This record gives sequence, structure tokens and C-alpha cells, in this order.
Amino acid sequence: MNREASPSSKSGDPDDILVPIYSSANQPEVEIITDILEAEDVAYMIRSRQMAAFPTTIGEHDQIRILVVPAAIDRAQALIEQALEDEAIPGDGNFINNRQRAKIEKGKKKAKKKAAKAEKQAEKDRKKAQKAEKKAKKAEKKAKKEAKKAEKQAKKAAKERKRAEKKRKKADRGKD
Repeated sequence: MNREASPSSKSGDPDDILVPIYSSANQPEVEIITDILEAEDVAYMIRSRQMAAFPTTIGEHDQIRILVVPAAIDRAQALIEQALEDEAIPGDGNFINNRQRAKIEKGKKKAKKKAAKAEKQAEKDRKKAQKAEKKAKKAEKKAKKEAKKAEKQAKKAAKERKRAEKKRKKADRGKD
């Protein structure tokens, strides 16, 4: 499927990290496995650990690793196991059971925990914002009520001034 995939993504998503699942020095065996994975639409990448320009068999240095995304580990292993049972591959390689899988699972749990914590904080912030909005509306309503009251008082005072002015003018006319 994808031989050019990078071993990790810049997004930091644990599912974007490729995990080695099988290792073999037998090139034809690796090709058969990758053909099977391709036929089953399992994304993979191969990584050669060969140290020399010419093929040699010196311990693990000549191994070719098959890597898949964590979500495809079980499916890819099952396909390889089936190929071994059917004797479609010689079985010269080995399944890789390494610490990276545990690290990925730990990363997933940590990411979920972090997301849950962020969601909890976001909910707190939403409630706080709603409370502040209610308080602001209440204060606005109170301010409008106070403004109306002040306006009524100002109108009443203006009427009182006019009445007092009229009385004074009337009183002034009566003196003349």
C-alpha cells in the first residue's frame, strides 16, 4: 500500500505512528507479506536494516521490518499468521513484540485523559461565561430600570420647577 510513509506524523496523533510488527532477512518472504497486506488494503511501510551494499546475513543487521499503523496491527498479524499456516511464506522472520506498542497505548491513554481534562475545563468555562452573561444582563436590566426611574424623577422635578415658576410669576403679578 504505502512504502513511502513516514514513521511518525507531525500531528502527534498516536495513530499516525508506524509500528514494526514483523522482521525477516528473507526478501521474497517480505515481498509476499507486503503483497498480502496490499491485497487486503492494510497500509504498511518496509524499512531495511541492511548495512552493506551487498546482501549479507549478520545477525539483525540484515533484517527488513514491516511497519503498520497501530489500528492495523491485529489485522496485519492475523494475515501474516494465516500466510504462515497456509505455508505461503517460509516463516524465516519473526513477529516483533516491542515496547513501542506499550508506549503508543500509553500515549493514547494520556491523550484521552488530556482531552477529557480539556473538555471538563471547557465546560467549566462555558458555565462561568453563562453565569457572567446572566449577571451582565441582570445588571443591564437594573441600570435601565434606574435610568427610567431617574428620568421620571427628572421629569417630575421639571414639572415641579414649572409649577413653582408659574406660582412665582402669578405671585409677582399679584404684587404689582
